[in-house]
Amino acid sequence: PDVTLEPGAMVLISMTGNAPPGASEEVAVLGPWAGRLSNKGEALTLLDACGNVIESLSYGDGGRWPKDADGGGASLERRHVTGPIASPETWGPSEEHTKTGWEQVSYRAVTSASSVGPDGQWQELVLGLLDAGEVLLDDVQVIEDPDGVAIPLIQDPGFEAPDASTWRFIGTHRHSVLTEDPEAPNNTVLKLVATGPTGHMHNHLETTLAQGATIKNNTEYEISYRAWWRRGSNQLNSRLYFNRLARTTRLERSAYPGTPGAENSIRVDALGPALTDMRHHPVVPGPDVPVKVSIHAHAPGLIEDIAVWASVDDGAYSSYPMVLNDAQRFEATLPGLPLGARVQLLVLAEDATGTFSTFPARGEHARALYQVSDPLADTQGKRSLRIWMTLEDENWFHDTPNLMSNDRVGATLIYDEQHIFYDVGLRAKGSQRGRVTDKRLGFAIYFNADAPFLGAYGSAMVDRSQGVDFGQREWLLNQAMARSGSVSTEYNDLIHLVAPREGQTGPAELQLGRFGNTMLANQFVAGAEGQLFEYELIYYPTTSDDGSAEGQKLPQPDQVLGTALGAPWEEKEDYRYLYLAKNNRAHDDYQGLIDALALFDLGDADFFEAVEDTLDVDQWLRAFAFASLAGVTDQLASGNAHNAQLYLRPSDGRLLYFPHDLDFFFGAPTQGLIKNGLLNRLISKPTYKRRFCAFVTELVETSYNADYMAHWAAQAQSMLPNQAIAAYVDFLAARAQHVMYDAGDAVTQLIPEVPFALADGTVSPLEVAGLSLTLEGKGWVNVRSIVHQESETPLEILWLDATTWQVSVTLSPGPQTLTLEARDHAGMPLATLPLNVTAIP
Repeated sequence: PDVTLEPGAMVLISMTGNAPPGASEEVAVLGPWAGRLSNKGEALTLLDACGNVIESLSYGDGGRWPKDADGGGASLERRHVTGPIASPETWGPSEEHTKTGWEQVSYRAVTSASSVGPDGQWQELVLGLLDAGEVLLDDVQVIEDPDGVAIPLIQDPGFEAPDASTWRFIGTHRHSVLTEDPEAPNNTVLKLVATGPTGHMHNHLETTLAQGATIKNNTEYEISYRAWWRRGSNQLNSRLYFNRLARTTRLERSAYPGTPGAENSIRVDALGPALTDMRHHPVVPGPDVPVKVSIHAHAPGLIEDIAVWASVDDGAYSSYPMVLNDAQRFEATLPGLPLGARVQLLVLAEDATGTFSTFPARGEHARALYQVSDPLADTQGKRSLRIWMTLEDENWFHDTPNLMSNDRVGATLIYDEQHIFYDVGLRAKGSQRGRVTDKRLGFAIYFNADAPFLGAYGSAMVDRSQGVDFGQREWLLNQAMARSGSVSTEYNDLIHLVAPREGQTGPAELQLGRFGNTMLANQFVAGAEGQLFEYELIYYPTTSDDGSAEGQKLPQPDQVLGTALGAPWEEKEDYRYLYLAKNNRAHDDYQGLIDALALFDLGDADFFEAVEDTLDVDQWLRAFAFASLAGVTDQLASGNAHNAQLYLRPSDGRLLYFPHDLDFFFGAPTQGLIKNGLLNRLISKPTYKRRFCAFVTELVETSYNADYMAHWAAQAQSMLPNQAIAAYVDFLAARAQHVMYDAGDAVTQLIPEVPFALADGTVSPLEVAGLSLTLEGKGWVNVRSIVHQESETPLEILWLDATTWQVSVTLSPGPQTLTLEARDHAGMPLATLPLNVTAIP
C-alpha cells in the first residue's frame, strides 16, 4: 500500500527483502517474501488494489517455454512489455554469458588404471557436459610429463583445422560448431553445444591423441583448456579414455541471473503476431485428400500477412495464404498428395510494424508434420501411436553410428488417430545390442511442457523388445507388480505403433509411469529431491565405421564390464558410468550413494549392525522377492551387475532398490530362487530369511499365479494375438510352483512348513502371577500377524528365528479364555490357539 509506481518504474519482490547486487538503488524493494516459485511451472496473477486481474499467466519449464530458466543459469524474462503475457514466445532466458568470460582450467595427476573400463581400447581425450548447455572451448591440451619432456598429445588444440576434422561431435554433443572468439574475432574457438548429458559411449566430444600416443599408467599428465560458459549446464567433464584423470569442473556462471531492477536483457521493440494452437485436418489424411491447416493469431495492431508454408518430402517450401474463418482462426487448404508424402508445416505472420513471427517458434528447424497414410487395419483394441519424421531425419536416425545417440530428433506424434503433438523430441531406446536390431529397436519420446502427453506425462517410452526378441511379455509382470501392493513399479500400456519404418510397426508397450521424479514425488515425502541412480554395466564399442581410431564408433560388436555393488573408490568419477544419475543432475552428488554402497564392503558383523540404518531392508527384500520370482535373467536379482535403480529416500537417507528392465526372458522356470550374493547374505540372518520367504509367498498368493493373471492374459491375448501369452502364463505358474516347493532353495526348503503352535511345555489351563503373559510358539512364513481374538488386538511379534515367535499379552484378573489367532498378509485367519489362563494379581 505504501508503494506507488510511476510509468516505466520497477519494483522488486525479494525473498530476503534486499536488492541483489547490480540493482539500481532507486528501485523499490518489497519483502521479505515467504513464497516460492515452482520449478515445474505454475500460475502467476497480478491484481490491483481492488482484486481485479491486471495480468495472468501460467509458465512452464520447457517446450515453448525457455528451458534455460529452469536451473540453467538464466531467469525468465519478458521480451516485450505489451506482448501477450500468456504466450511462451513473449518470454525468453536472460543473457548471462555477458556476465562471465574466459577462464583457465588446468589440473594434473599421475595416471592409474580406470576403476572399471577398457583403458587400452581407444586412446582419446573425451569432453562432455553433464546436461544440456553451451560452452566455448579453446586451447585444449593434454601434456605428458609436463615438468619433463612435456609431450603435447592433442592434434588440434586451438580448433584451427577446417571443420575441426580431428574432433568428433557425437550424439547429444553433435551440434557443436566452430565459431569466432567473442573477444578476439580472428581466433577460432569451439562452441560446445549439448542437448543432453554426456555418456560413456556415444554422447560426447572426443579426439584421438596425436601420433599414435598411448596413455601410460604411473605417469603424470596435465589436462588444460580455456572455457567460457554460455548457458545451461556449467559442469564440464573431461577424461582420458576410458576414465583416467577424470574431472568434472563447474565453470563460472552468473551468481545473480537476470536483470532485476534494470531493462530486460532480451527486450525487443516488437514481437510480431502471437501464434498459438496450430492444427491440421484430417489428422491422418489419406491419399489425394486436401488438408486444412488453421491457427489462432493475435497482434496488438493489424495482421498484415499470414501464410502457411509447406515442404513436401524435404523439398522447397510453397506458400498458401491464410484467411480468417468463422471461428476466428486463420486457415488455408493444402492440396491432396499421394500415399507416403511427408509435409512439413510452418506458419509465418507479419504485423503492422513489419515484424514477423513463426509457428513453431523454431521455424524450419521444428518438426510440425503430417504424412499421407493408409487407414489402420484392426489394431486388436490397442490405441495407435504414429511417429512422423522428415526423410532426412529418418535416414540420420537409422544410420548405424547414430543409433546410440541420445540427441532428440524432431518429430510429430499422433495418438489414437486424433491427438496431435507437434515437434516432440525423439531418440532411439534400448541397449547397444537392442538398437541395432530392427525388431528390438524402441523409441523415447519427449513432449513439450505446454502440451504433455495425456495431460500429465512429459515423456513416454515405446518398448518393443523382451530382451531376446520382439514382444511385450514384461507388460504381464507389470500387472503382477502393481497388484502386489508392495513393490514400486511402472505404469505401462499397450499400443499399436506406426513407426517411421515398416519393420518397426506393430504392437508395443507404452511406458508412461517410469521411475523418475513424477513417480518419486507421488510415492515419497519430498521424493523428487532424492537422488536416483541406475546401476549399469559398461558396454564399450570395439570397431569404427572406417576401421580406424578416428572413425565413428559402431554399437556392435562390443564388450561389457561391470562390478559388484560396493564402494571401493573414493572419487565420484569412479562411479559415474556404473551408477548413472537419472535425476537432479545439476547436484552431481554421489556422496550419499557412495556412503550407502560402502555397506556392501563390510564384514558380516559390521554389515548387519549398519544395514537397517543404510537400507530399507523390508523394501529390498520385497524387491528381491519379486525380481527373483519373475524368472528374468538379465538383472540384479539374477546375479547380474545391472538393471536396477537405486534411490536415496530424502526422509531418512536410506537406500531403496527398484527392480528395472525385467524383460530378458532367456531362462527356464526351474532356475533357482536365490541367485544374488547380496540377497544370499541378507537371508543368512534367520529373521531376514523369514521376511524374504514371506514376501515371496505373499506375491505367489496375491498376483504371481495363473488364477489372478488369467484376466490380464485374456486381455493381452486379445490385443497381442500373435504372441504366446498362454506360454507366458504357463511359465509363471511353473515358476511359482518351482520357487515355492521344488527348487533346492525353494521357500519350503529354506524354511520348512510348521503348524501354528505354542512352544512345547505350554499347557492349558495355565496359572500366571501378574497381569502380563509372554508366550512363545512356532509359525510358518504365512503368519504375518497374531491377534488376541477376544479383544481383536494385534499383538507385537518378536521373531526369535525363522519360525519362532514371541508375544506379550495383557491379562485381566482371574480366570479367562485367551485365544491367539494367526492371520496371513491379507488379514485372513490361518489358525487359532485357545488357552485357559488364570491371572493372579
